[in-house]
Amino acid sequence: MTAGRASRGRRTRRGAPPSAATGRRKRWGWRRWLWRTVALALLATVVPVLALRVVPPLTSAFMVQRAFGVGAGGHCDVIEYD
Repeated sequence: MTAGRASRGRRTRRGAPPSAATGRRKRWGWRRWLWRTVALALLATVVPVLALRVVPPLTSAFMVQRAFGVGAGGHCDVIEYD
């Protein structure tokens, strides 16, 4: 009976060994969630900018505006740079 008590005392309520106890992970869970959210937001903004510094964009807002303006019978001025 002493061995049973000793093993029961070393385990958490759910029967997991102390190394697998989730008390510490639950306590810091919101900080880990916040950190991951901030890191994801930074990656979502930095990666496209870095990619477009290497790869030319397929189109831009000016190109789309010019294409829709000409297609609808609008006037399209040609901009010549010296």
